[in-house]
Amino acid sequence: MSRIEIVRGDRNFYLEFTILDADGNAVDLTNATPKLKWKNYSDGSVNWIIGEVVNAIEGTCRFLVQDEFLGVTGEFKAEIEITYSDGKIITAPNLCIKVIPDLA
Repeated sequence: MSRIEIVRGDRNFYLEFTILDADGNAVDLTNATPKLKWKNYSDGSVNWIIGEVVNAIEGTCRFLVQDEFLGVTGEFKAEIEITYSDGKIITAPNLCIKVIPDLA
C-alpha cells in the first residue's frame, strides 16, 4: 500500500503519481482521464478530484489538491481510477491518504 501524508490545512498543491502495472511497467495514459477517489469514513461518502495526465507514455498524472482536506484529520482509503476515451476503466488501488494535524 502506498501512503501519502499531508498536513491539515495545506492546499493548492499537486499530488503526482506514476501508474505502474503488475510487472512494474508504466501504464500508457494516452487518451485517459485520471480520478483520485477516497472514502470519508465519518459519513461513508466517496470524494474525488479529476486529474490531468503529465506524461502519458511514462504513466504520470497529477491532482490539484485545493480545499478537500481542510479541517479534517485521519486516514482515507484511496485509489486512482483511469477512464480511457474508448470507455475502458482501470483502477490503481491500495492508496492511503493520511492527513495529520498542523501545529496551529
